[in-house]
Amino acid sequence: MSNVRLAKLRKQPDSTWALLQKRLISIPEPFEKLFPASVWNLIYSKSNALSTNAGYVSTSLITTTAFLAGTGSILRIGPQEMPLNIYSIFVGPPTTGKSQAIKECAITPTAAVARENDASGCVIQKCTSSGLVKTVAEQEKGFLLSAEIYDILYKLLKSDEENATGDVQVLCQMFSGEEASYRYATERVREIRSNTPFCILGATQAPFAARLVTILDQGHGLLDRFLITFPKCLRPTPQETEQAVEALTQSPLSSFDDIFLEIARLHASHASYTLSSEAHRILNSLNEEFIADVNEAITEGRIPPKTKKIDIILRVAASLHIFNHVTTQLLQQTQPTMPSEEIEQSTLLHAIDYVGWAESQKEIFVEVS
Repeated sequence: MSNVRLAKLRKQPDSTWALLQKRLISIPEPFEKLFPASVWNLIYSKSNALSTNAGYVSTSLITTTAFLAGTGSILRIGPQEMPLNIYSIFVGPPTTGKSQAIKECAITPTAAVARENDASGCVIQKCTSSGLVKTVAEQEKGFLLSAEIYDILYKLLKSDEENATGDVQVLCQMFSGEEASYRYATERVREIRSNTPFCILGATQAPFAARLVTILDQGHGLLDRFLITFPKCLRPTPQETEQAVEALTQSPLSSFDDIFLEIARLHASHASYTLSSEAHRILNSLNEEFIADVNEAITEGRIPPKTKKIDIILRVAASLHIFNHVTTQLLQQTQPTMPSEEIEQSTLLHAIDYVGWAESQKEIFVEVS
């Protein structure tokens, strides 16, 4: 960990972060384009009713869908299989509704699913290194949730650097879905099977996000696995909140719990998702560009690019595919059916836009930090 960099970051005045936040939220965000009109209207109304913003809510919904659907499904791209695991952190100033978004779109729905299935909880809100591995190994899944994710990740990564606890390796392997075993001094060997569902959803403020970036950016590739976003975090007026609450009383859906209960029900048994032929051609183009960049860098003696962008795009596309299908049917007051196995080209393009926007923000933030 770069103590010098961290010391410099801690000395920055609040005005530095306020100006950086202003710069980042000025980049047009893609959220409205990710969802059908009826689904977006629900998300927008629910965001206003919670006195938060649609960016926080959308990010939370995408990640929660990936976790709950991922408990019973995988992505299959050619011979490759991967989990739907997504690591998301959204950043915003205090009192902008970060906690409300995570509670309504992740904590409460996962608790409702656990009650419905009479299952023990797999949500992790505070943990040690061994506690994290133990929970995921025993439950065969895990969802790390926190409205202040800095404290949790800082302690895990600090322990890894000082005591070689292997937390960086654990998080990298679980993102990729690798099979692994871990041994701790006072416990038996913990086995984590391949493609174990594990997602991270958290929020923090810009000064803490800068410190996280510093400790994540140590060359081990963990930073590349995180979607770090800066949504336009303007809160609705009291009048807009009242209007949204009234509008939701007329909606077939007033709670996200119903959506996630159906997603969990539909994915109770094993399922797989893949790309349509048109979407697969787009994926091939992305892979060709990436391979060309790697080969060029090696030839010219430069450090090759390291990124998990394509994996993240595929997982976001699967999440959007599932969430939009189930929510649309519930809004039409019909019993949701299993989403199509094939993810369409349009959904993949939306995922590319979303991840591209997130990566552009992260690049600016990392550079400044």
